[in-house]
Amino acid sequence: MNQTCNTSDVSISGAAIARRRVGRARAGVVALILVGITFLAGAAWAADAPPQLEQGREAYFAGKYERAYDLWLPLAEAGNADAQFFLGQFYREGKGAKQDYRQAARWYEKAAVQGHPAAQHNLGYLYINGLGVVRSLPIAYKWLNLAAGAGHEEAQKGIEELQSQLKPEEITETEAKLGWMYHTGWSVRQDSSEAAVWYRLAADKGHPAAQYSLGTLYAVGDGVEQNFSEALFWFSAAAVQGHGRAQLQLARMFLRGTGVPKDFATAYAWSYLAAQGDIGEAKRELVLLERQLTPEEYAAASNRIGVFFHQGVGVQQDHKVARQWYEKGAAGGYTPSFFNIGLMHHYGLGTEVSLVKAEEWYAKAVERGSADAANGMGVIYQRGLRGKADYQEAKKWFEKAVAMGSVAAEYNLALMSYLGLGGKPDYKAALARTEKAAEQRYAPALELLGRMYFLGHGVEQDLVKAYASLQMAAALGNLNARAGLATVAAKLTEEQLAQAQEQAKAWLAQRASDESGGQENAPRR
Repeated sequence: MNQTCNTSDVSISGAAIARRRVGRARAGVVALILVGITFLAGAAWAADAPPQLEQGREAYFAGKYERAYDLWLPLAEAGNADAQFFLGQFYREGKGAKQDYRQAARWYEKAAVQGHPAAQHNLGYLYINGLGVVRSLPIAYKWLNLAAGAGHEEAQKGIEELQSQLKPEEITETEAKLGWMYHTGWSVRQDSSEAAVWYRLAADKGHPAAQYSLGTLYAVGDGVEQNFSEALFWFSAAAVQGHGRAQLQLARMFLRGTGVPKDFATAYAWSYLAAQGDIGEAKRELVLLERQLTPEEYAAASNRIGVFFHQGVGVQQDHKVARQWYEKGAAGGYTPSFFNIGLMHHYGLGTEVSLVKAEEWYAKAVERGSADAANGMGVIYQRGLRGKADYQEAKKWFEKAVAMGSVAAEYNLALMSYLGLGGKPDYKAALARTEKAAEQRYAPALELLGRMYFLGHGVEQDLVKAYASLQMAAALGNLNARAGLATVAAKLTEEQLAQAQEQAKAWLAQRASDESGGQENAPRR
């Protein structure tokens, strides 16, 4: 940085400014007070400042604009940020030179990239108003935040007004860029701690590049305390969105056992996805890793890759490709692959619906101990294998699946009792099984439990518990629960609603992650 003048003694984090979300924005163009040359009236130059800076200032205040311009131009061309800023002022104001906003923007930017707060502020103003540059509020937001981070008071005010005029995604993208700028020291003093704050702002909103970058900071302890769990979390968040380098970092963590148990199969699966993104390192490491896998590990890795393609996690969804990988897993004897192939035939994913083939694959999986496959068999008979439901056979399979540990089967038995499939409705029996499945964080069971509390089926009506159960289910992605929340909320007092939300919040705080998301037809890893 070649800044030789202290423009302000205010010290405030740019990220702290960004976290303020005030609603006092004006319609139309943001009005900023531009910093002029007059702010130097009492400024003190740095000890090593070129004497031409002071000489130019004296000439300027004497009204000798051309003399000041001639003194500052050589300094500006040599890279002096103050002189570059002053030339920007000359061209913007038309003193000592013909007014030219394009030239003003050019000189402001030269100073701004060296970290000159006043130049950053004024350049932001030009972008807001489209003077000499193509109007861009996101670019303006970036420069104002950089100026505010250096303590520029007017920039701080401008940010507050500008926020309401930007789309949420524009703010998020700019926050990610600011993180990169502080991380690399581009246009600002390098500050990894400040970079982490900006990255987190964007990462919390789902920005994959920011999530990856934040993960790298946690992985090495740069600007934050080293934390492999945090690194794993943010790499995973970016990886599932298709960020190749995050996928590669995840692979390396599982390969080396960094913060997680060593898992060559998972490492191979993430390396494979990263290699699909043309990351040379991933391709080389994939070849080396494949040589180290046992047949059992390769089968497990194949199934995991199949799940990625099945669900569109970290890669474009493609059911046909998913099935090819499942078949590799099944060829290696990996039990979840048998279930997953049955699932694809069951629901016509990448192939035609064939309950007969689904039954065949589920049966093979059950032989290998798959509770999910036993539940799948129950679903087939419940809905009709050959056009006619067989509730007794379905119940037999569901009970077998429950004995093997399937929470989905517990829910399916509850639903059969609730709807009276194969007999009369039995709300008491339905409630008992529903509560068991709900205790295991199964979203459909939580939705059914909320419905039963709302209607008073098998239990005394309790609207607070009904809302809390539906909110828990909705948090797990259950669409029926989301639709029911408004209906229940309309019957609650404000106090009851707050009570229900607090119950759900407490439950969510201690909720363990659910791999299937509470979905009956989700593939298994």
